[in-house]
Amino acid sequence: DAFSFTDGAGNDLPFSLEMWINLTDATSSDIMAKYDSSVNKREWGFGCGGDDALNLFLYHATENVYIGRYTGANIMTAYQGLWTHIVATYDGSEVNTGLLIYINGAVISASVAAAGAYTGMTNTDIPAYIGVEQHETLNFLKAAIALPRIYRNITLTAAEIQKHYDREKS
Repeated sequence: DAFSFTDGAGNDLPFSLEMWINLTDATSSDIMAKYDSSVNKREWGFGCGGDDALNLFLYHATENVYIGRYTGANIMTAYQGLWTHIVATYDGSEVNTGLLIYINGAVISASVAAAGAYTGMTNTDIPAYIGVEQHETLNFLKAAIALPRIYRNITLTAAEIQKHYDREKS
């Protein structure tokens, strides 16, 4: 329940996900998630899609109702082999404009996505994972990771993210 960002009454809570990664291959890599499509239980997922875009999606119980943000295709290809600071934030507003993605301390231009009438995340009994979707054997994160952090009830500000990046980059 600590990684379900909902108050249980249908209201989303703010959160932030932060980590350093050194990707060997960005394609179809789950970074952090509370998601298991094999049993149709989805809450949130932060990762790289098949096009090497970095994305954050929030789900209302099924894959057919969601909001999200995703960067341009191939953005993470340029970071393969490099230690990269990535952050996703959500303000709890239940709209896709409340999601932001940062790379190396800077907010990244990202497209919005939505399907269905999103009314907030649904708490499921699926545990949170770092580096893989629970049931997957194909989408393991192909990377070294460092300092993974999950902040509940906190939307890190741009200044805080820049401070973390500057402090930890050396």
